[in-house]
Amino acid sequence: MGRCSTSCRRSLDLFDEFVARVGEASGVAIGYKRTGTLDVALHDDAQRRLEALSGMLARRGVSAELVDRHRAREWEPHLADDVVGGLMIPSHGFRRRRRVGPGLS
Repeated sequence: MGRCSTSCRRSLDLFDEFVARVGEASGVAIGYKRTGTLDVALHDDAQRRLEALSGMLARRGVSAELVDRHRAREWEPHLADDVVGGLMIPSHGFRRRRRVGPGLS
């Protein structure tokens, strides 16, 4: 792994603790949850790019699951009917961007 990819992986590993410390020190509820992300493909070329991304993530030790259109719609029922597939990355999280800044102030 290159230095950047090692740093990115380490950053991902440390983010939960960072958000918790910022929230605790500031008293601001950041609103962070590690719920994963689902990247979706609307055509075959996009699905091939997600397949390549999945391989790159696997080489860097990041868990990701390629899914077909049916599985993607199980996770997100409101996806368009023409979704081809997707890539679920469970280690990604969601945070309320507008709360991080005040927490760091």
